[in-house]
Amino acid sequence: MYNILVPVDGSEPSKRAINEALKLTKGREDQYQITLLYVSTSPAYFPIYAEDTEQLVINVHELERAQGNKLLKTLKDQLHAESDVLVNTKHLFGSPAKEICQFADKEKVDMVIMGNRGMGTFGKMILGSVSNRVIQEVNAPVLIVK
Repeated sequence: MYNILVPVDGSEPSKRAINEALKLTKGREDQYQITLLYVSTSPAYFPIYAEDTEQLVINVHELERAQGNKLLKTLKDQLHAESDVLVNTKHLFGSPAKEICQFADKEKVDMVIMGNRGMGTFGKMILGSVSNRVIQEVNAPVLIVK
């Protein structure tokens, strides 16, 4: 079975990457699986102080986990509505480019399909830093979608 890795962040380019993966698998759904990968980059904890001076600790890690898992579930549900291809999801924490490359190599994915830029600070760049690093470092073919 061929494994296509699609890193997602909710941006339009990442949604177009999912559509490209669906096009590639159309008519051969039983031969492919698509893995949607979301990478959270937030710090683990962020303290906030209440008016009554009690310290409330909000676990940003858990908020990020919830947000990422919600996005992955939404995208997986959309894929299941459109196709019979097997869809897996994975949520990691760390540097997006590093985590994508390590995951792709560890799982020996057959192809990476990703948007040319994401929702990061430098999203207006022609080729985002994450996609550029993945092209340079991953040991699988990479399709960049505009």
